[in-house]
Amino acid sequence: MMMLDAFFEINRNYKDIWLLMVGDGPAGSLLKRRVQELQIGHRVIFTGFKATPFRYLCAMDIFLLSSHTEGTSMTLLEAMSIGIPAVVTSVGGNPEILEDNATGLLTPSDDHHRFAEAIRYLVENPDIANKMGSSANKVFHKNFAVENMLSAYMQTYHAIISNSI
Repeated sequence: MMMLDAFFEINRNYKDIWLLMVGDGPAGSLLKRRVQELQIGHRVIFTGFKATPFRYLCAMDIFLLSSHTEGTSMTLLEAMSIGIPAVVTSVGGNPEILEDNATGLLTPSDDHHRFAEAIRYLVENPDIANKMGSSANKVFHKNFAVENMLSAYMQTYHAIISNSI
């Protein structure tokens, strides 16, 4: 609900902004009801479940993740891999993945005003948003690309094997 409340807050000031909600889950009907309550249905698109959501990421100017709990967000990593700046809540693995004010913006998980302000900041500062997206892409390829992850795992396994002999 926080993302919708934040979007409602900024939607008043920007008439060319849309919210694309990709995926489906147990809260789907609650989210749709909240959209109706806020009267923002003309600016919110629900895609439902998509087996390949990557193409929807490519349509985004800013990636939003307003989770209250999170492990390692694969979708955040996918957004970083294509250089999309992100606004995410500071829960789970998000602070380890995203560097605040460098590769995106972190906000508390219980403050839709701060979430809205972070979105507004990126909308009003497209050069900064682009720089964050570019930095996110570099961090992804340095730390999370398959080749680099495989190399790091192999080094760890070799170290374990060497120490146990």
